[in-house]
Amino acid sequence: MFVGAKPTEPAELSKLRVGTVYVKADSRVPYQKVLAVLDALHGKSVVLLAAPPENAVSHGIVPPMG
Repeated sequence: MFVGAKPTEPAELSKLRVGTVYVKADSRVPYQKVLAVLDALHGKSVVLLAAPPENAVSHGIVPPMG
């Protein structure tokens, strides 16, 4: 986990003094780790950037019913 290029721990994220935090995660990151980061950023404006897994089907929009 990094803030900019500096490695950090989730507890340190609550000390950030920025308006918006961009969180980037891909399919290799355990979901629980993403939740811990979002919890540490509680009260801040967060934009979650997630990359689809490499084996995801990319045939456009998939309807809700499959």
